[in-house]
Amino acid sequence: MLLRGVIEERRPLEEPEEGTRGPLARLGRPDRARALALARDVLRFWGRSGAVLAPLVSRKPRPALDALLRLAVTEHRVQATPPHAVVASWVGLARRDHRLAPRAGFVNAVLRRALVPEALAAWDEAGPTRLPEWIGARVAAQWGEAVRAAIEAAHERGAPIDLTPRSPDLAPAIARSAGGEILPTGSVRLRTRAQVSRLPGFGQGAFWVQDAASALPVALLGELAGRSVLDLCAAPGGKTMQLAAAGARVTAVDASERRMARLRQNLERTRLKARTVVADIE
Repeated sequence: MLLRGVIEERRPLEEPEEGTRGPLARLGRPDRARALALARDVLRFWGRSGAVLAPLVSRKPRPALDALLRLAVTEHRVQATPPHAVVASWVGLARRDHRLAPRAGFVNAVLRRALVPEALAAWDEAGPTRLPEWIGARVAAQWGEAVRAAIEAAHERGAPIDLTPRSPDLAPAIARSAGGEILPTGSVRLRTRAQVSRLPGFGQGAFWVQDAASALPVALLGELAGRSVLDLCAAPGGKTMQLAAAGARVTAVDASERRMARLRQNLERTRLKARTVVADIE
């Protein structure tokens, strides 16, 4: 399960590439994006879903069952999926999983009790998920509880989605079609979260996802046409594409073949060129 890798194995939550093995390998791009969005929401609202479920179970379920219940509650509360649809889909999933099939009745009973206003009131009362104590205590000691609370609230809101246009003249059209605003730095920030692969211009390589702050270094380099640039730790390729779009001769280096495959896909989509090298430079 995708969440198990994050919670139990301490692996980052990253989008798997098409053709790779893993929990999302059989899904197309739109379904993978939706699954990843839900996984991120579960992690972001972990404390709130726990507050809803805790009074409804006599003891903490095993990780796979706990994750399924949290996914269901979060899908209803964050994505506004109707309760009957949530119950039907997640009970059905439990029945198709040999590990969870014996607990499908339990899933059905818990979710029917969880997805009602009285139980869901605990979601709002819980407040943002707390920082782990090992870092939360240090933040509070150094800057106070108000700063700790502000950080926790920011984590729950999540980062905005920023797009880097392939060329500055494309920014107005991208902002209009995607429902965003052009930042002073030239990035386009979406006003609401969206499935980027479905935005107009994505398939034509008009833009790519890149945090506005990450786009600043290349923007400050000045004229790059014809210059040779080495981009280290390059994947997934935001700065590589910026450099290539500016006319630089780019050599992109990353230690991960899997991440480099994603960079190559981005270059192909945007029709930009760069030399790619998989190597550990330490």
